[in-house]
Order: sequence, then structure tokens, then C-alpha cells
Amino acid sequence: MPKMNKWCVAASSVVALSATAALLTVSPAIAAEQTSGSSAAVSSARLQPPFFVGASPATPTSIQVYWSPVNQPGVHYEVRRVQPTVTAWDRVDIPTYSATGLKPGTRYTFQVRAVGSDGSVSAPVEASATTPV
Repeated sequence: MPKMNKWCVAASSVVALSATAALLTVSPAIAAEQTSGSSAAVSSARLQPPFFVGASPATPTSIQVYWSPVNQPGVHYEVRRVQPTVTAWDRVDIPTYSATGLKPGTRYTFQVRAVGSDGSVSAPVEASATTPV
């Protein structure tokens, strides 16, 4: 009998609306692992992305980005702005980030990712908000 390969895939997607009308979209986090001849689940050792990521304007020139922490020891986070321009990843040790020096009346999109103590990096998750005028 020929050897069969099986694939196990886990995926999730969340869309929600915050109380401040900032749209929250979480892009699908997909993990796949090829297994040989078994239906074993996807390895739990994979680093999961942050979840319930949101962004809310705090002032006309600042936005607060927040998320639920990943339940794995030794994890920190990285945040960057991707719209209207891309910035470098900033390291954050708590599940909140304040973006300051922004333009009033401008829509901003941020990405958040988890980084494990072993150097593993999760898929980034996005959240957007518009600063008030």
C-alpha cells in the first residue's frame, strides 16, 4: 500500500467593531503541518498571534493599540504602523501600545505580532483607527 501524507490546518478569523467605531479586522492565522500517515493535530509549539487586537483614537494626534496576550511564557510583542507609511517594528512587553505624533483626521493601520524567547515569530495581526479632527 502506498504511503499517504496528510495535512492538518488550523485557521481563525475575527471581525469586530469597537465602541469608538474603529474597525478591527484580524487576518486569518493559518498554521499547517505535514504529518506522515497520521491525523496528528498541528503542533502546539507553534507561536500563536495575538488576538482581539484593536485600535482606538486617544487624542487627535495619538492612537492606542491593544490586544489579548498570547498564553505562552517568554513572549514579547512587536508593533509597527503599516498605513499610511510603514515604520520599523517596536518591541513592547505589555499588550498595549501608544502611537503618538500622528496627524488629526487620518486613518492609521497597525500590525502586532508575538515573538517567542526562541526567536519564533507569529503572523502579524492588523487593527485600524482614525484620529479625530
